[in-house]
Amino acid sequence: MCLLGSLLIRLALHSYIEEYISIPQTGALFFILAFGMLLPWRIAMFLRFRKLEAELGAK
Repeated sequence: MCLLGSLLIRLALHSYIEEYISIPQTGALFFILAFGMLLPWRIAMFLRFRKLEAELGAK
């Protein structure tokens, strides 16, 4: 349901945003958004891995 809502919002805002932001700017925003979401996730997964590795090494 959330995915469907996101799709509807995207379709509704697409033409509005297209008037003010060019295609290269849209691509840059997507890259920044994706990088901003992936980087913290990867750091958190690495820290969890190190914690698990330390716990398994101590046993």
